[in-house]
Amino acid sequence: LQKLLDHDSTEVRAKALAMLRAYSEVDVSERAQEMVFHTGSEVRVQAIRYLCEKSDQPVVALDRYLSAEKESVRSAALLCAARLSREQPGYRKAIDFTHIFERIWQELRQTEDAEQAEQIKLNAATVIGIAGDAKLNSYLHILLSDDSRKVVEAAVFNAGETQADEFIPVLVSHLSTKSLRNVAREALVRYGDNAVEALSERLKEASLEQATMLAIPRTLAAIKSQKSVNAL
Repeated sequence: LQKLLDHDSTEVRAKALAMLRAYSEVDVSERAQEMVFHTGSEVRVQAIRYLCEKSDQPVVALDRYLSAEKESVRSAALLCAARLSREQPGYRKAIDFTHIFERIWQELRQTEDAEQAEQIKLNAATVIGIAGDAKLNSYLHILLSDDSRKVVEAAVFNAGETQADEFIPVLVSHLSTKSLRNVAREALVRYGDNAVEALSERLKEASLEQATMLAIPRTLAAIKSQKSVNAL
C-alpha cells in the first residue's frame, strides 16, 4: 500500500493515504508531510488529514495547516476541516469556521489576482456545502451573486448540499438561467419534498418564463415522491 504513494495517478495517491489511516502499525508521516505540498488538491487534503489523525493533538495540527503560508495548503486544510466537522462532531466544536471565513474574506479584499480569488471562492463554496454550519450560509449567499459563472455554479451546487431552506427560492429562480438550470435542478432534487411547495407556488405565477415553466415540472418529476407527483 505504501508503494502507491509514488503512483503516477494523484487519485491513487490520495486513496492510498486515506486507506493508510486505518493501519496504526504503519507510520508514513514523513512522506505525508512532503505530500502536503503536492500539486493535487485531494492529495494535500488526505495528507493533512493523515497527519492530523496521527497527531496527539489533532486540532492543533489542523490549525497549523489552516494558518500555513501557502494558500494551497490553507485551502486543503479548510476542506479537511469541513470533512472532519461533518464526520466527527467533536471537531465541529473545536473548529471556528466563522473566524476562518472572516479571514478568507479579508484575503479576498486584499488580493489582486483574479484567478486566485476565484479559486478561493470555489473552495469556500465547497467547504460550506460539506461543513453544514448554518453560520456560514451568509457567505454562500454572497457567492451566489458573484461575477464568476463558475463560482455561482459551485455556490448553487453547494446550496443543495446544505439542505438549508433559505436557499430554495434562489435555486428556483436559477431554473430560468440556462447556464445554471441543470445544477439548480439537481440541487433542488436533493432537497426532495422540502422544495415541492416553492416549486408549485412558482409554477402558478402568471408571468413565468417558458423555460422556467418547462423546468419546474421536470424538477418535480425528478424528485420522485408522492408529494411531487401530487403537485404535478
